[in-house]
Amino acid sequence: MTKEFVTNAADVTKLAHAIINADASATGGRATYLRSLLAATQAELVGKPVLRVQGRPKRVDLDLSASAFDKVAEAFYGAVLGAVPEGLTAAERQSKTSFARSAAATLRRAIKTGWNPLGEAVTAVSKTRLTAWIKEHSEPRPLTPKIAESRVMQHVGAIADLIDKLPKEDAARVLAMALTDLGQPTQHLTNVSLRRVPARERAAAH
Repeated sequence: MTKEFVTNAADVTKLAHAIINADASATGGRATYLRSLLAATQAELVGKPVLRVQGRPKRVDLDLSASAFDKVAEAFYGAVLGAVPEGLTAAERQSKTSFARSAAATLRRAIKTGWNPLGEAVTAVSKTRLTAWIKEHSEPRPLTPKIAESRVMQHVGAIADLIDKLPKEDAARVLAMALTDLGQPTQHLTNVSLRRVPARERAAAH
């Protein structure tokens, strides 16, 4: 496939074949698939893909843009599934088609974050640019106790894995230093367990 984007289901299936079979065009095919999603979305909104932006780009209502994109993404994903070889397991099918879900997720999030799908020429759009735009324009998620607990336990797990590699005496000393920095008393720190407690056991303890 040498086109920069395609807009009909038959060509999407051919493109998906190239990606799924991991031939020489697979890497470029993923980029083409994302641009194709955008081109077809633009066609839904204004009748044709946007090849060049002149002056102030037209802006369509966010909900209308999202609706047009979802319609295209559903049709394209059906075309992708048509390219999946027979006899694969569910896990293999998921793996082979992950490129389509990833591209759709990126475009969907960009549009719902406020990115104008008519604001750039389809050939100029890439996943890297969209990801950077999303990062710049997304509102930070409010910190909740659940999110804080998840992040803290991720760090605790990494710390436990690191300390577990030390001799017991050094492990206790490093752990005591960490607890001191956190403002926790360490005078009763004896027989320190370095075993990482599974989440279900932590939950049971509470």
